[in-house]
Amino acid sequence: MADQVKGNYELEDIDDEEEDLRSPLILDQSHGLNTSRNRTYFKFPPSPRSIMKSTQHHHHQQSPRQSIFLTVPALSAPLPSPIHLTSRTSTPMRGPVPGQTPVHKVSFYGQPDTPPADQSVSNHHQFDTTKYKRTQYLSTLLLILTDGLLPLVSIVSTLINVLELFLTGEIILGCAGLTIFVFPTALVLFYYLENMFNREKKLMEMGLIILFGSFLRWLCSVKLLFSRLRPSGDTPDLDDIQRFAFATKVIDGVFQASIQIIWLLYLIAIEVYPFPLLNMRTKVVTDWFGNNLEIPIFSSLSLYSSLAVLIKNLAQLWTIHYPVSTNQNGSETLVLQPKIDGPLKTFLQWLILALFVSTGILYRLISYTLLFLHLNLFMMPAGGIIVFSTILHIVLRGVSNKFYVETSKMDVFLTACCCSLVPTPTSSNIRAHNLLQAHTAITNTLLLISLGVCVFLSIDYSVPIVKRPTRLVYSSDYFFNYCLLAISLLPISTMFYFVYKKTMAHSSLGRKTIFWKNKAPTVLTIVTGTLSILLLTSLTLLNILGRHSSAQCQEHSSRSRIHHGLLLAKDTGHGSSLECHQNYNPHPAASIYCRWFFGHHGVLDIVPLYYKELTSVKHVSDHDDLFWKEKQSGVSETIAFVRNLTTVSCMKNNMTIPTCPTSSDKCNVSSLQNTSVPHGSWHCAGKSCALFCQPGYLSTGLPLKCTSDEPFPHHFCHLAALAATNSTNTEVVSPDGDCAATLDRNATTVELQDPVFLCRKVEDVLTPE
Repeated sequence: MADQVKGNYELEDIDDEEEDLRSPLILDQSHGLNTSRNRTYFKFPPSPRSIMKSTQHHHHQQSPRQSIFLTVPALSAPLPSPIHLTSRTSTPMRGPVPGQTPVHKVSFYGQPDTPPADQSVSNHHQFDTTKYKRTQYLSTLLLILTDGLLPLVSIVSTLINVLELFLTGEIILGCAGLTIFVFPTALVLFYYLENMFNREKKLMEMGLIILFGSFLRWLCSVKLLFSRLRPSGDTPDLDDIQRFAFATKVIDGVFQASIQIIWLLYLIAIEVYPFPLLNMRTKVVTDWFGNNLEIPIFSSLSLYSSLAVLIKNLAQLWTIHYPVSTNQNGSETLVLQPKIDGPLKTFLQWLILALFVSTGILYRLISYTLLFLHLNLFMMPAGGIIVFSTILHIVLRGVSNKFYVETSKMDVFLTACCCSLVPTPTSSNIRAHNLLQAHTAITNTLLLISLGVCVFLSIDYSVPIVKRPTRLVYSSDYFFNYCLLAISLLPISTMFYFVYKKTMAHSSLGRKTIFWKNKAPTVLTIVTGTLSILLLTSLTLLNILGRHSSAQCQEHSSRSRIHHGLLLAKDTGHGSSLECHQNYNPHPAASIYCRWFFGHHGVLDIVPLYYKELTSVKHVSDHDDLFWKEKQSGVSETIAFVRNLTTVSCMKNNMTIPTCPTSSDKCNVSSLQNTSVPHGSWHCAGKSCALFCQPGYLSTGLPLKCTSDEPFPHHFCHLAALAATNSTNTEVVSPDGDCAATLDRNATTVELQDPVFLCRKVEDVLTPE
């Protein structure tokens, strides 16, 4: 373009070109934002079918305000979507227009490709300063860490976790983790088939995508990163690499990262992995020389790397695709030149954006995890919300002109998949932003309703209506705290969004969306806000009710202290087990199921969905073989449903003293050994005999010599308190069998905390005649 514009560029419709329905974008700069007298406008006519045509007006006076009107048919936004790029470009301009501010393209990384207006060639000496070079060095280093090393750490740690699940015998969990790790490769393959199938070596490239998966996608991102840091002119296939890398950044950096975080939170909840940094487990490893080192287990640390990748990618997307202002009717986005703020204000904007993104992410992902744990009926409703939200995003795009933005089929599907997990902006078009806002509001409302149902059905946490995983061991306090944290993150995230929107707004420009008209809320905002407040209030009240109900049934509370026994949580995760000392029986039963809110005597009589399993009786044989005996009717004596634990206790056994016999028989060894004595038995060594009683009982007579001259003894076992102790631990020795199964201990290896057993055969206690 010459130094002086000789004519105006007008837009002319072309009838034979296919109609482009993408929304118009306008570049406008007001007096408050640009001191230049010339202003540049990017304006689309009502019919987007147009090309740029140059006309010379030789007979008309040139307008004092030079303007350029043009349309880019192949690009829906001057800020390219990370999942939609095109090789078609508009007619190139060979030089800048004097007095006008150039338009700068913005990459996915959010950095302008050209310096701002005040950093023109006349001020080129500013780029030779040490401060500028140091800043560029730090930016490059941060870019390598966030876009190069951090994704690699996430990929490697995820693969290690999958291998560890298989090595530890968790085959089902390992298969699930492997599916999550491999599924993004299928999405990338579909994207390749739609957008890049015209390449020459497509079969080989598709094979490499399937074979190397995440590592190949990471190498493409690294290639694009190096080409940006060290541009070398025209690089072959650079456009295809950019499209492929941008697609994989959304698939791996948003979709897979979100699924991976939900999966890790699930594994941490069922105690497959410890909570990173807060509950570090250790293991002993041995090097080549036999040195033993105790190192922490870093399996769950991939939670932090995945969360960092997700927050970084979403923050970049919000920075690029946030529509700052629109025209008066809200149908077009005003694309403005980026403002140059001070470092402090820029840091505050990034901090607020990071807080907004992180709280929104945690609300969605923690909510999904809670639903998978506590309200999982054939993967519903969490899986159902994800599928419904994906379909809803696809359908809403075509419902209204306020939501429609034309793009490829795979881009529509990928955007919908990501938005069903976390709010993901992929276009700066105001219509795409309206679609994102409407879809986010509906999905968040569905999650709040589902969380309310989850808390309601788990009010009696000891015996919930829907069975949870048996490996889930955290208490009711943790559950209600997690629920309260999840629901509180939604209003906190909304507050940070309002603050971020205020920091990005221009006082002289307007912004109209489906929820806000400049600074005034719309009717949809009032309805959505009212519904959200009602749901949050209901969830809070349910949380309080659940805490009160579960407090009535906590095993370790002051209300459940059991004398002569222990009340412990069952291994199944539902109900309690009452274990009493010797000579005491559990009352009202050995298995206690406490339900304060639900039940026959509660507020609502709703039976758990696994009631048949609860009312089955468990028996243990002498050889610790377990089997289940199905009940025929009602609840047996070994199972009891109570509303609180105040009636639970250990009752002392009734001891009946046998009457004194009047028999005048003489003592006989064989008949004496065959005599049945409650809680004991006769044992003889030769003529020396003694009555041995079970632990907790004592013989009423001394050992004796059983001869024909002696009368028949009438000893019996009387109830007594008897225990074996080593001054540290107290043990009750089982009367069944002898000490043959007891581990022989060396006196030099016995520690203070080890129980002491003095074991001999019963007959050896007696001295033979």
